[in-house]
Amino acid sequence: MIQWPRVIRDAIGIAILVGVGGLIVAQRAGVGSGGIPMPHVAVSNFVLALLGFVIAGAMTREMRGRHLFTVAGVVWLLGLTSVLLLGITMVQWFVSGLAIFVACLFGGAIAALLFGPRH
Repeated sequence: MIQWPRVIRDAIGIAILVGVGGLIVAQRAGVGSGGIPMPHVAVSNFVLALLGFVIAGAMTREMRGRHLFTVAGVVWLLGLTSVLLLGITMVQWFVSGLAIFVACLFGGAIAALLFGPRH
């Protein structure tokens, strides 16, 4: 059974981690006009999402893969705020789903290797 409070907790945590980290990197890099993310901002977002999924995978008490996949879906939906607030295009948002899914897969694998299976 999906534990929705934990899913929401993990999704919001990952979204905040990625959002704040991305804004810091963008500001430091001087990302400017057009709302087009620079490659290092995209890399930062991926690495921070990966870290977030490792942490979420380490904390989950249920089936890790199912939990993280659900978290990934919620994180992706939360990304719609970037379309509304930061000028990210719908195409960029759709493509971000692939990066989130890959971060989820690798983050879950790293969590499984580091922390073992949880029952």
